Amino acid sequence: LIKLPIGAIQPRGWLLRQLRDEADGFIGHLTEISGFLKKDRNSWLSPTGDGDHGWEEVPYWLKGFGDMGYVLGDQRIIKEARIWIEGALASQRGDGYFGPAMNLTSLDGKPDLWPHMIMLNALQSYHEHTGDERVLTLMARYFRWQLAYPEADFLLPFWQQQRAADQLASVYWLYNRTGEAWLLDLAHKIHRR
Repeated sequence: LIKLPIGAIQPRGWLLRQLRDEADGFIGHLTEISGFLKKDRNSWLSPTGDGDHGWEEVPYWLKGFGDMGYVLGDQRIIKEARIWIEGALASQRGDGYFGPAMNLTSLDGKPDLWPHMIMLNALQSYHEHTGDERVLTLMARYFRWQLAYPEADFLLPFWQQQRAADQLASVYWLYNRTGEAWLLDLAHKIHRR
């Protein structure tokens, strides 16, 4: 039950036409109209994680947008997605946390990791498309941060616990590429929470 890597299946016929319509339409041009995707002061593009729009909107869009570009081989979309991927990669702190700083304390001083779960999906697709090893490094460092985080304050209700299986999928995705056993310890911690 392992997900096929992005690009393993090539769309044809009706599906290809639908994806092309999306790329040429609203989804493919959302950066031109969405306030969540304004680059100025966007916390997903900030190396320090400061700014606005740090929750789920950007990662949700990027996951579908990037995947669409990779599958279609659409260089305009791939280039735009890369800007956001590079922003996420550049935001990793020394302790392993990455992304918007606001999410570190947004739940009564505790971290909200839900948006990061979606961004991990976007990073995984990018890695499958490019082979960029920086994704594996970022994920390993981020997961080490999670493993060290106090369990009582980890994956607090509501969305984090409801969507923890998304996090498990990313942990196993990395484990299947690195074989590092400590990732299974994190998987157990996530399952307990």
